[in-house]
Amino acid sequence: MIETFNMRCPHFLVYGLFVLALLSCKKDGATVLPEVSFDLPADINLVYGKHDTIDLNTFIVNQGNGVNFSVGFEPTENVQITPQITLHNQLEKAIFIDKSGKLFIKSEELYPNGTTSSLNGKKIPAQYSVTVSAKSTDGKEVAQKLLSIRVLELEDLQFKYFDDLKKGQLKIFNILYTDTDSYFTLTKPVPSKNLIIKLTEAQAKEVGLSLQDTALKIYWKGNANQEHDKYMELNPKLEKNGFAIGSASFSIRYIPKIEFFFGELYLDPSTQSIKKLSTSFRRSSVEGGSAVQPTFFPEKLISSFEISSIEKDGRIFSDTEMVFTIDKGTGMVSVKNNTSLKAGIYTLTLQANTTNGQKVITTLSLGLE
Repeated sequence: MIETFNMRCPHFLVYGLFVLALLSCKKDGATVLPEVSFDLPADINLVYGKHDTIDLNTFIVNQGNGVNFSVGFEPTENVQITPQITLHNQLEKAIFIDKSGKLFIKSEELYPNGTTSSLNGKKIPAQYSVTVSAKSTDGKEVAQKLLSIRVLELEDLQFKYFDDLKKGQLKIFNILYTDTDSYFTLTKPVPSKNLIIKLTEAQAKEVGLSLQDTALKIYWKGNANQEHDKYMELNPKLEKNGFAIGSASFSIRYIPKIEFFFGELYLDPSTQSIKKLSTSFRRSSVEGGSAVQPTFFPEKLISSFEISSIEKDGRIFSDTEMVFTIDKGTGMVSVKNNTSLKAGIYTLTLQANTTNGQKVITTLSLGLE
């Protein structure tokens, strides 16, 4: 016969286990810090060249006696930018925290996300993943946040020259083939000093570009002894270490000599060439009150304008009453209100004096009825 009996745990063992459990809870409780809320924005987008500053202290709650912040770049692939530079090198320059707990982001130290190098084929990640950690004063981590930072390409370069054009005028840089020193001021300075501007291989054989902080230099690299003008639409890329930072889009027209005429330029869509629409005859009332301005390229060579002579119906006309006047700075020709002019064709010979000593002549005919 088998004897059965109940196995009961001795009272002293139960008590011992309870005490151990209690001590364990106290021990664990000593390591648990108050729950810390770290509500940083998860996504930050910046156009290349822009800065951002975030006071981390304003995003952390229940920090107790204070915390120290640190930043890490391990989640972001450490792309080899050049043989000497890695992406983590640039991230350390671009994203950092000062002693007061402020996070700084300087996007010009980085590259627009998703771009591929034209030098080595390396690709920048779709975003910069950055960890921001908060640690207590005894070095224990109490909170961590993963930030996604994206750098966007620059907007297209803009030029002050185009801002000053009259409505309807073509946005074209008109440059002499022989001019090796044409600078065009940018509307906004370039936010980095180590950018280069690159044309397509075919265009780069004829046109040279050099980017300054506040201007773009354009010069002809081909044979300067040309007889005809040449129109080109350019779409250069701005690069840093081979990565695209932004772009530009503008047109240039190279000309063999100074142009001085009354009229306008227009783009012939059928031939993609620039044509002139001359103002050779302008009808006005006898009373006057008309004004017309000449076209002159390149504008930087303008020194002054003057009226050389006037003819009426092919004969010399003496303008004793100074009915016809010209603005010496702009070349604007005006006809004063008057009652002395007789009907006929008045031909004005005008002279433009240039900064390099040339004298360029054109004519303007006004038909008065």
